[in-house]
Order: sequence, then structure tokens, then C-alpha cells
Amino acid sequence: LVRGFDLEGEEDRGHSLNYLNECLIKGFNYSLNSSFKFYFHSVETSWPEDTIQTLENIYDAIILKTKRIGHGLGLIKLPWIYKYLISSQTPIEVCPASNQILGYVPDLRTHPAVNYYRSGVPIVIAGDDPGAFGYNELTVDYYLAFMSWGLDLSDLREIANNSIRFSSMSNENKVIGFQKFNLSWTNFIDRSYQKICRDQKEISSSVLIFKDLMPNYGPSSSETEINLYGSGFETAICEDIFCFFGEIKSSGKMVGIYHIKCMTPIIKIENSFKTVNYKILIGNITYQTQLNYTFLN
Repeated sequence: LVRGFDLEGEEDRGHSLNYLNECLIKGFNYSLNSSFKFYFHSVETSWPEDTIQTLENIYDAIILKTKRIGHGLGLIKLPWIYKYLISSQTPIEVCPASNQILGYVPDLRTHPAVNYYRSGVPIVIAGDDPGAFGYNELTVDYYLAFMSWGLDLSDLREIANNSIRFSSMSNENKVIGFQKFNLSWTNFIDRSYQKICRDQKEISSSVLIFKDLMPNYGPSSSETEINLYGSGFETAICEDIFCFFGEIKSSGKMVGIYHIKCMTPIIKIENSFKTVNYKILIGNITYQTQLNYTFLN
């Protein structure tokens, strides 16, 4: 079963997609309502002196209503296209291992995909040519993306869901795919959490360091989300967390081993401001800090 068509080649040589549009449209009876879609490679380049044809090939792909964009590395130079990709929900197929192996992005920490993703452009993780590179699954690409781009579990889940959302499957099969994936994801998180909690009991307590409270001031008449930054917070992985503003307690949440969030309480103060000490309760241990929070009237 053929669900789509792609063209791949060196975009700075030969003809652009626009040169072939009549052939593509007639040859595949292309229309907006057709079940046959295009999935074009486009702007697969990182050269600083790209030819106009290479960069502008993305416009041809968009005009031909491509459903996904393969690689899209050069889009970092065309940020005005982001708005279209977001509104049309046209994802970029990102191939971390391939991009590094082929020399497009030697240091994956500088890969433009993280800029696309944080800007709201949908992305999917792809393997490009895993057979030629000696592997047959996406674990390598997900690992590289996770380690290089500062992603967390919620990011990984969203990107993995995108693989179903932007696939060529029917809507009915997508529903089934989401159900299977979400069940597997939930089981994975549960197993991981249980293992971490079990292992945590066998590890000596970490030394907690509290560095910053941001913001460290806010209104007394409404709640404010504050962020505690430091290190050693892995101690809190399987524990209840409470933040104390003076003697007033509020629930906390661990975001990462360097980051805890909590909401400030609503209080009444008589003066224009009131500064209180901040401390934190993890499990049954209270940790004093040198940090303060100021309530404003």
C-alpha cells in the first residue's frame, strides 16, 4: 500500500520541486482531498552560503502541500516560515543520528530542531537511513535528542505522540495507536517510578544545596508559582514535598533533580511588604535554607 511520495537529492544541484510540479500533480492525480500525500525532503543543508534554490525549495514543498518536511535543517535561516508550520501543523522529520553522521550537525547540542520545537513547530524523531548506519530502531535517535536538547519526559511523550498524530494512518487507526502507546507509556512510567523508589532506599541521602528562589517576591493577595533551584533533589523523588513561607505550608512538586516548584499561599499583611524565610519539607525531614521570599501588599 502506497500512502505517499518523496523526492530526495542534493537540492543545490539539478532542478527544484517547482520544476517537477506539473509532473507530480498529473502523475499522481494530486489534489487536496486525495489520500495520496507528499512527504518531501527539503532544506537538508547546513552550509552558511546556501544557494537561493536550496533554501527556497521549502516554498515549493509548501505549495505542493507536503504533509511533512524531511530534515528541514535550513529552516533555522527562515524563521518567518515557523508561523505557517505551526498553523498548518506541518511537522519536521528530525534525524539526529543521521545529521551527525553525515556532518550536518557535528555537535547535536546546536541542532536547530530544539529551536523549532521550543518555538511551537511540531517535530517527529526519525531514523533517516538506520539500515545503512547499522541500527534498526529509533532508540539511538531518541537518546541523542534527549541527551543533547534538554528534553524531559513530557517532551519525549509529546514527540512520540507526534509520530502517530502526523502519520499517514487513518483516524481510526490513530485512535488505536494512541491507546496502545499511552498504555505502554503509563506502564513504563509506573515501572520506572517503582524501580527508582526501590533503589532510592538503598542509596545514601544526597547533600541538598539550595541556590536560588525565583521569583523571590510577589503579591500577597494571589498565588505565585515559585521555582527552587539547587542540587541533590533526587532525595525527593519518592517523597511528599511541602514548602514553608515562614510558618505557612504549601504543596511542592519536583520538576527535576535541580528544580522544585511550589505555589505561594495567600496571606494578609499590614505593611507594604513582608519578608519571610523559606524552608522545605521532604518526606519527614525539614531543610532550612538561607533563602527569603517577600510578600507585597
